[in-house]
Amino acid sequence: MTVAEDPLGVVAGEDSGADTQDRYAWQHHCTAVDCAEMFRSGRAQLVVTEIHEDYVVVFVDGRTEFVSCKHREQSQGPWDLISLCNEGGLAHLFDRFVRFPELALRLMTNASLKPGALEAAGVWAACMRAADGELFTDSTLTACRDALARGLLAARHTRTFEGIPVTPRPGRGGRTARLAIPDGFLPLVERFMRVLMIRADLPQRQYIGPVHVSKVMRSALEALGYDGDAAQLCYDRLVDLVALRNIGQPLTNDYAGWLTSRSTGTTSGAQAALVEARTIRRDDVTELIRLHAGQHRAPVQLDARSDERRIRRLLRELGLGGAGSITALGDVDVGEGAGDLQDDFDIAFEAAGGERRLGAPLALAVPVGPGFAQAFSADGQAVSSVICAAPGRAGAVLPASIWLALRQYQGGAGRGAGFDNLGLPGGTGEHPNVVDPQSSSVDLFGGSWAKRSAFLRLAVEGRWSWRPAMALDFEGPHRRHWTPSVPSDLRLRAVARLPWPNLHANDLTASRRARLQRTLSRSGLSYAAAALTLRRGAVGAPGEWMVASGIDAFGTDRTVHLRAALLAPDGAAALVNEVILSVPSGPSPDHILACASLSIWLDPWLRAVLARGGMLEKVEDLRLSLGELIHVLDAAWASVIDVVPIGALDDPPATALFGAPTVELHIDTPTRVETPTDRSRTLPDAVDMSLLGLAIRTEQHTTAGFRIVTPLATAGDTRQQWLADGLAQLGRSWGHPDADAGVLLASL
Repeated sequence: MTVAEDPLGVVAGEDSGADTQDRYAWQHHCTAVDCAEMFRSGRAQLVVTEIHEDYVVVFVDGRTEFVSCKHREQSQGPWDLISLCNEGGLAHLFDRFVRFPELALRLMTNASLKPGALEAAGVWAACMRAADGELFTDSTLTACRDALARGLLAARHTRTFEGIPVTPRPGRGGRTARLAIPDGFLPLVERFMRVLMIRADLPQRQYIGPVHVSKVMRSALEALGYDGDAAQLCYDRLVDLVALRNIGQPLTNDYAGWLTSRSTGTTSGAQAALVEARTIRRDDVTELIRLHAGQHRAPVQLDARSDERRIRRLLRELGLGGAGSITALGDVDVGEGAGDLQDDFDIAFEAAGGERRLGAPLALAVPVGPGFAQAFSADGQAVSSVICAAPGRAGAVLPASIWLALRQYQGGAGRGAGFDNLGLPGGTGEHPNVVDPQSSSVDLFGGSWAKRSAFLRLAVEGRWSWRPAMALDFEGPHRRHWTPSVPSDLRLRAVARLPWPNLHANDLTASRRARLQRTLSRSGLSYAAAALTLRRGAVGAPGEWMVASGIDAFGTDRTVHLRAALLAPDGAAALVNEVILSVPSGPSPDHILACASLSIWLDPWLRAVLARGGMLEKVEDLRLSLGELIHVLDAAWASVIDVVPIGALDDPPATALFGAPTVELHIDTPTRVETPTDRSRTLPDAVDMSLLGLAIRTEQHTTAGFRIVTPLATAGDTRQQWLADGLAQLGRSWGHPDADAGVLLASL
């Protein structure tokens, strides 16, 4: 390479960081600090995310710095030298250094460095001495240099780094200290040590946001005359901008330019377009802060003609127009352009304080999601607030900052959610919802993901998250999925549709499947099955979780099927727990399916109970109470949300959804005839229905169920409340008019 080679013009060898950015919110906080410093000092001119390293800082004086961010859980302890080279990213930085030796390098981590003369802390101390110009004639420096060199060579044994030579592995039980260092490698390591900077002991992920708000953003705002009280809001929006750039692509960021420009048809042109999509400039940060903070200096009233270009850009960013001409402030009526909804805009406008508080509309109301929205300007701010309204719902007035957070909210796979999916803020009854800037939640209505939902500000980081409101219906699109050929007397199961997009068969790795198999033995589903037998006077639980086999096994390259069974003395299945995890086929699957079930065969179960010390006399004594039925369904529900997904994802709760999860609860007693004279068993043969109250008609209950829209994090008592409500409604449809959810809950 030549000194003049531009690293941003070179295609990176890999770019896995952008594909997994949802797992690395901590990285976004690190990037945000450099962006804030770019705004405060002006020493840097731009930050480029997810090119070569986690991000690249380009300074005004022409210097370029590659930055790697590595979060480490506290339970893992400090970085030792070997792990710092491998998982900690030093080998990756070294590989980039070999390609671009004139660049500066920085490693950011929350973990400390393991102490010791030749450990991570000692090597970093040697790097600082080398950066000060000390020669590698001192024995301590040379020993640390050699230790670092061997750590880098050891990392090459686990992963390909073009800049690190391949060396023979030490024999079984051999130590890294015995690795032979190739000729010419040590001078490279010495130069690497002179340009490396490590920033360790940064805050843990749960604390880094608040620390940066108080120590970085507030001081930056106040130093430049902005309102320091806006630090939290400005920082949140800055982190959102970083997250958006992390997954930027020319196709989504500038579709028209990507489609029409001939330059993007070349390798260099495509790389330039990618860099542009992932670049944050100082002007971007300055505009963001001006939008959300305002200035303490004397406010300058906007002149729509002189600031037309700026206003257009802001309206486009807010999704509120900007393509046409901008009229002078006050030339547009409140709600103009919203048709029949204009009166709702007027009512909301007056409820929020009218022109005194909101100022004047900037442009016509435009269609947004299920309704219309209009931008307003007051107090010298380009856009200060937004009014929105939709048919059948009172309007809402909210600060532009919260509207922008909604607009920029990212669903799964980094895709913008959009108002069609999220819905619009709205009021209740005839009363508009006037949202306070410090509000922690905003009610949304009319989205395709959920009829009603909430936009919540997370308490720890102050960022926003979407959460569907729980709702119950009696749809069952997955009721016939994975139907066994051998029916049971009772099958209780939960099937969850979890909208995590772009998961494929190769996400069902062997290590994840093994982790799922280990975890199931401690799951609530296993305990629920064991408790049923224990309550009948015997000790017996389904055995070890195994990969399902036989005629009713549904495992494929896209489906994991595990089973645990309690057998009768003659080997017949008595109680069988099953979980199934499936990634649908297709080029871009938008969800996964997770199933957890308990199947019961009454006659074998009676034999199993008697063989284990139970004193029951007949099959009827085995019938489940409705309270037990709720406990089993609750365990199945918790399993499909909390346990089964770990077969496809490393950290399901931290993975963004692209829609509302649903859980179907199925209660099946598939008809079965033992002999031509036997009647088929139905639900009352397996479950004691007396708690539902007197039946005014008799029906053969064979299959039933309901579906619940649910957020991922739902407490056990909330799940049981919804299960009781669903069962009570089913009971009334079966002819039990007095079925009551409160009675069912009291039986738990």
